[in-house]
Amino acid sequence: MKQQDWKRLLADYFHFNARERLAVLVLLLLLIVVFALPRFLPVNDTVSAPVVQDSLVLSLMQQKMEEESGLPRGTVRSWSISGAGEGRENASPARRLDLFYFDPNTLDQAGWLRLGLKERTVATIMKFREKGGKFRQPGDIRKIYGLDEALANQFIPYVRIAARDSGKKAFMDKPGEMYPRIEYRNPGKRALVIEINGADSTQWEALPGIGARLAMRIIRYREKLGGFHSVEQVAETYGLKDSVFQQVKSMLRCDPVQLKVLNINTGSVEELRQHPYIGWNLANAIVQYRKQHGLFAGPGDLKGIHSMDEDLIKKLGPYLNFAN
Repeated sequence: MKQQDWKRLLADYFHFNARERLAVLVLLLLLIVVFALPRFLPVNDTVSAPVVQDSLVLSLMQQKMEEESGLPRGTVRSWSISGAGEGRENASPARRLDLFYFDPNTLDQAGWLRLGLKERTVATIMKFREKGGKFRQPGDIRKIYGLDEALANQFIPYVRIAARDSGKKAFMDKPGEMYPRIEYRNPGKRALVIEINGADSTQWEALPGIGARLAMRIIRYREKLGGFHSVEQVAETYGLKDSVFQQVKSMLRCDPVQLKVLNINTGSVEELRQHPYIGWNLANAIVQYRKQHGLFAGPGDLKGIHSMDEDLIKKLGPYLNFAN
């Protein structure tokens, strides 16, 4: 192609009419405005650091506090107030780094604030106590108006309500913090241990993962059985998850106790069926077998009942009396 042809081709390609030249000019002006505008806008200097960075700093602070104080890993906890539940204390990370044993009936305003509650929530608690209100068990703090349930569950293991008119002495874990003496298996780890046949609802609620409703279920099941003869029986409680039981198992102790027994040779269907291991069908089978074959001399005679197996006989053994 000749040089003149090239020049003509380039001239035709880069030729703009008046309308196209105006469009290009407007586009250039818009680009200039877009790049220059941020220079004239006000800058917000209040933007906080990223949450991830804050969480990392708090995590390092917790580890340092635990190392300096000699506490086990995970003892120091933290939480913050979130806007998700307006007016309620929330248990999301990053507000306070301190949990301690306290009696909600005697803890002063400064103590509640130290736990991380809002002044408004603390004022509500103070008014409740001034009017004669009492916290009778750890789970009662869930009823505090404005206190998120998740945060209340964080507090419950640290609640120590002094026994009234019981003559029990209290002891001090830290200056100014009094709570009833509780038995610990390993004082270094502060692991709470309870005796499963004598523990009341307050002691059960002090264990992780066990609330007021579950504590009452355990106690009712213990009463129906006639007492526990092993720690493993606690796991049979309706609604108690295996993960929770495995978590608290090392905190449970079963002392020898006089179990409530059933006389299998004289008990009626109605009496026998009340036991959780028997029920109506088996109770009826026991009575019918007794009528046909005579009284039971010992656990071995129960094998004649079709619905009885070795495991069930072993479980029932401690609760049966074979007296004539």
